Amino acid sequence: MTNPTLAQLPSMPGAVIKLLQMFADPEVGISDVVDTLKTDPALAARILKAANSSSVAASREVSDIRRAATLLGKKTVCTLALSFSLSDSSLESGRYGALYRGFWNQSMVTGVAAFLLAKKYRSLPGDEAFLIGLLSRIGRLGAISFAPEEFSEATQNSIRDSLSLDAMFLSTLSSSCEELTLQYTQAWRLPTTFIAHIESMQKAAARDRRRESSAETADLCDAKDLNAAKGLSASTLLRVASAIGQFFAGENTGIALATIHELMNPVLNGCGEALDELFNEVRDEFARYAEMLNFDTSQIGTPAELHSRAMAHLTEIALAPDSDSGTADDQEVCEVVWLQRQVRDLTRQLSLDGLTCLYNRAYFDQQVETMLASARLTRHFVAVLFVDVNEFKLVNDTYGHDVGDEVLKAVARTLQESVRRDDVVARYGGDEFVILCQMNDFNGLEAQAERITQQTNDLSVPCRGVSLRISLAIGGAIGEPDGSPDFAARLLRASDEAMYRAKESRCNPVTQKLSHDPALHRPCENQPCEMIGAH
Repeated sequence: MTNPTLAQLPSMPGAVIKLLQMFADPEVGISDVVDTLKTDPALAARILKAANSSSVAASREVSDIRRAATLLGKKTVCTLALSFSLSDSSLESGRYGALYRGFWNQSMVTGVAAFLLAKKYRSLPGDEAFLIGLLSRIGRLGAISFAPEEFSEATQNSIRDSLSLDAMFLSTLSSSCEELTLQYTQAWRLPTTFIAHIESMQKAAARDRRRESSAETADLCDAKDLNAAKGLSASTLLRVASAIGQFFAGENTGIALATIHELMNPVLNGCGEALDELFNEVRDEFARYAEMLNFDTSQIGTPAELHSRAMAHLTEIALAPDSDSGTADDQEVCEVVWLQRQVRDLTRQLSLDGLTCLYNRAYFDQQVETMLASARLTRHFVAVLFVDVNEFKLVNDTYGHDVGDEVLKAVARTLQESVRRDDVVARYGGDEFVILCQMNDFNGLEAQAERITQQTNDLSVPCRGVSLRISLAIGGAIGEPDGSPDFAARLLRASDEAMYRAKESRCNPVTQKLSHDPALHRPCENQPCEMIGAH
């Protein structure tokens, strides 16, 4: 018996399907596109409106559909037509309206991410990547339309058990959403390259689900492609885009984030900042499309909010006890090990500064609260040292930012080598570094500051045949946590002020006790502070 969902896909007009079939056909000209648009006046009107939008910036108002199609181009018309159609399906109201909206959000984010990645890594044409991203989960639309109750239940089970929603079998439809996606794209006679890419994504996802040495086995072919292209292969690019769609607007966001990091790590070298930049670009581009389509994006959080939610989800599923650990098979054990490794690696990557490999400010702020809580129990003092590179702007202006980066990395290495094992060294921002310590008394802070000063006295960076001498301003403050809610803020402020006194007075280092009496300030013996320069 023929699957009933193949007879008609809701909210997918025939004109849209025909335009998709035309997408990769070099024999199809703009006249064919115009003739197809004329069979659907509502779609033609929306294409005309898009041609007059600010993003197209035509020299004069476009009032003719032929000129609009010529101005936009065949591939852009096809992309917009599919976007409009999916947007319409997501405006469904009633009991299952949220499922339709969730489908559109995830599909559109996937398409946008695929387009941006294709622009960057050039392993696929941008328009083609966008359309494949939009279509890669089209089976969900059929499942929501024909089996909404079962699809809704499958979504909840997917979240509860950390399983792939697309791979879950729907008995009403005798198919999974992945199978439906392939059935639709084949029934519509879409370009064979589209179908091949989607099928490749599904096979790779199945390998990921098995977690059979995923870093070595599942991505072996992709790794070869990556080495050859020095970027993302087409298959990996689409898998990353799919995971970004799930991260922004889907289920199991923690696993999505882990997958993104695992696939992107070879080209980003573990740099979390580059991923944050990509996530922000995806969100901005998604908002631009949503505005053009008059669609509400309030359900999509900021990248920072999504990061926090995904990490909480990943940690929860990695640490969840087995209901019956004695019956766990090798596949389940492999999955748990993979999740635990991802939690550890992601936590480390998200906590590090991309340039210096020290901890970043967010991690430092978190550790301040942790150390304060510990010190209150043990009756220890907590100290913070601020370290600033003197004349750093002059270095950047004179020698360039590449040399400035080398200066920061040299300072970071020296600071890390100068502290004790339990001290926390972080890049606070720009050319400022901070060191968080737990001390027995004030003398410990003085000793720490003096040790760092001595070890950085001869610090220099080679540049164009000469050595640039690096000079630091060091200031610190110490106090015994008193339980007041502003203690951390006062300690940081006092340390920062001490550093600025060291910078202004050329006295290095400057340390002080945190007290209600601001006059309690004990500078160390004056030591001249050298300027950065060549010698």
